[in-house]
Amino acid sequence: MPDLQHLWQRFLLAAALLAGLALGVGATVFGYSNLNTVDLHWSVLHLNGVPLWAVVIVPITLILIAGTVFHWLDSLHHFTEHMRHRHRVHELEAEVSRLRA
Repeated sequence: MPDLQHLWQRFLLAAALLAGLALGVGATVFGYSNLNTVDLHWSVLHLNGVPLWAVVIVPITLILIAGTVFHWLDSLHHFTEHMRHRHRVHELEAEVSRLRA
């Protein structure tokens, strides 16, 4: 049986690309379809004349950016741990070879 891991990964990347493009097109259509303005009144913050599309798109965009930054930092942590472990393995190998000599 051939290894299909590479093809599966390409399929997932292509599906993610198509989903992202569809999301972008949907957000663009939604933005141009909802040009009305609304007034936002919270307890302290009052915003007048905010475009309706911004009320939906801006929080979603901020959540996606926060998730991306979290993912990058998590990947950086795993890479740092990998390099630390690799360095420790080299130290232990050097110690074993020194003890054998």
